[in-house]
Order: sequence, then structure tokens, then C-alpha cells
Amino acid sequence: ALHGGASVLAESRGRGDAGRVILEGGRVRIADATAASSATGQGAAGSIIVSGSRVTLAAGGRLDATTAAEGAGGRIDVTASESMDIVGMGAAAAGMATTGVLTRTAGAGAAGDIALSAPSIVIADGGIVSASSDAEA
Repeated sequence: ALHGGASVLAESRGRGDAGRVILEGGRVRIADATAASSATGQGAAGSIIVSGSRVTLAAGGRLDATTAAEGAGGRIDVTASESMDIVGMGAAAAGMATTGVLTRTAGAGAAGDIALSAPSIVIADGGIVSASSDAEA
């Protein structure tokens, strides 16, 4: 479990790509915490791989593969053999941390891919799954 503001981070601030983040366990729960791979230089964000029987993102829990410059956003793969829940904090949480799976770029690179695989996937109460690019064409 990751919680209480904890973070697992692979980061690049120069020309190289950021590393991968891999979380594996029986029940994987991320609440008020972040697992991220990010690049602020010319490199790409790395991939994030999460696997377990049950995977839960709640109360500001995030998987985030982001780049702020030229590189591409990272790929995020989440696999759960039983269930996956992405549960935000509802409408009352305006301005609070986003709960979800995000890959994005603010530069010229493309956002990464997101793959979610489980027999049951629930996205509720403001939880999000998003691949976005702020780059101009």
C-alpha cells in the first residue's frame, strides 16, 4: 500500500528517459499517494506497471506518467486478476488531488497509452483515466 502522501518516483531532468515504476502485490492500494514517472527535460516519461489481484486507487491516489517538455508521456499498464477500483472523492473534493490514471505531455511529445485489464473495473466519484497532450499542432 502507498498512502499518507507517499510517492514512488522515477524522474529525468535532462536528455535521458525516466525509468520504469513497477508495483506488484496481492492487493495494491494507492490512497493519498502517487506512483509516477516523469521527464522535465528532453527525455520521455517511463512506463508504470501495476499488477495484483485487486488494485485500488482512492482519495487522491494516482498513477502519473508525465512529461513537461519534448518527450512522450509514459505508458501505464494496470492488470488485476479480480478487480480494479478508481474511486475519487466526489463533488465535495473540488480543488483536491485527482484520483486516477494519467499520462500527459505539456510539450511536443504524444501522451502515452493506458491499458487497464480486470474482470471488474469501477471508475466512480470523480475518478479519472486520461491520456492528454497540451502540445499545439
